[in-house]
Amino acid sequence: MQFLYNNIRYSHTFSLGISLLFILFCTANAQIKFSLTENFPQDNILTIVVNTVYNEIYICTSTRVFVSSDKGASWNKIANPGSITVNTLYCTSTGKLYVGVGKTLTNPTVGILEYDRINNTWLPLQGSPPDITAILEEKDGNIFVGTGNYDNYLPLPINKGTGFYRFSAGLWNPVNTNFGYLSGNSVFPAIRQMIYTEQGTLLAATYGNGVWKMENNSWELYGKGIHNNFVNCIAQLKNGSIIIGTDDGFEIENNGAWNKINELNGETVRAISQNDSIILIGTGSYHWQTKPVQGTVLSSSDEGKTWIKNLSYPQTMGTHDIKKIGGDSFLLASTGLWFTDNGVGWSELKVNTGGNRTVQITTNNKG
Repeated sequence: MQFLYNNIRYSHTFSLGISLLFILFCTANAQIKFSLTENFPQDNILTIVVNTVYNEIYICTSTRVFVSSDKGASWNKIANPGSITVNTLYCTSTGKLYVGVGKTLTNPTVGILEYDRINNTWLPLQGSPPDITAILEEKDGNIFVGTGNYDNYLPLPINKGTGFYRFSAGLWNPVNTNFGYLSGNSVFPAIRQMIYTEQGTLLAATYGNGVWKMENNSWELYGKGIHNNFVNCIAQLKNGSIIIGTDDGFEIENNGAWNKINELNGETVRAISQNDSIILIGTGSYHWQTKPVQGTVLSSSDEGKTWIKNLSYPQTMGTHDIKKIGGDSFLLASTGLWFTDNGVGWSELKVNTGGNRTVQITTNNKG
């Protein structure tokens, strides 16, 4: 019997060690029998951060945080953040680790926690906004955050937020002067990533409203002629140019104008990383997008002038993050964790994250 499924939507996957159930057969009344699968794939790893103070690497799934003290050879869980949806990790120059979450289970208005290494516990930063998706340490040591969520409304998903906030002297204050709303909506866009350029300018990649820069606590659009406003990641190349990954490939800024690099066929770029000799770009669609779920990795060894598709990259469920971990070595977060020591050959690292979990089922044409 052929099932006619419609309106299938995917939610965030959560690492609870639950095996996926799949349909074996059904009766004439559309009653379904389930059976456990075996060898279910690893959970999605969302973020990688390197703590150079303590020589540690941290990764997170949507529910847990893991640490490695041996460059990724082995991994251990640290304390549970106790949150609904882990969004991102960030490590400061002094070794402090923060986690941005949707909200905590004990306080629905808190969206960021600081890790207490000595007691292996998470300390909520009271008064913070919920739904923190990007974290940055300012030059004076203050914590600056961007917000966003994953409310998706068909036919066009709207990832909205409440803008930016600064944590200083124990207080949280919004920093949204002249920051623009999403087109056609009275809400701010979700903030995907923030960086400081070598010149000291704070840039923010937004999902739906392009790239913005902050000067004197006021915002303005950065760059002219952007081809896609849904920006997922941002970095500065060694030659000083800014590169962004969007829902339609990637673009490089040159003399204040954005130039689209036509190396991808509409793929969503989710991650950019580089070392002294190579730039890596990783693609992977979001769960609401009607694109192939398999990811691609591109590399460039000439500051982005030419690009090579990494054919040795295992096409898993797409790239979520790429980070340099030292020398020519990179880690790539996907369905599981992948390692390369030259930007070409990839191998999977074993991390006991548990399996993915299906969190939504829809009805078929039999009800």
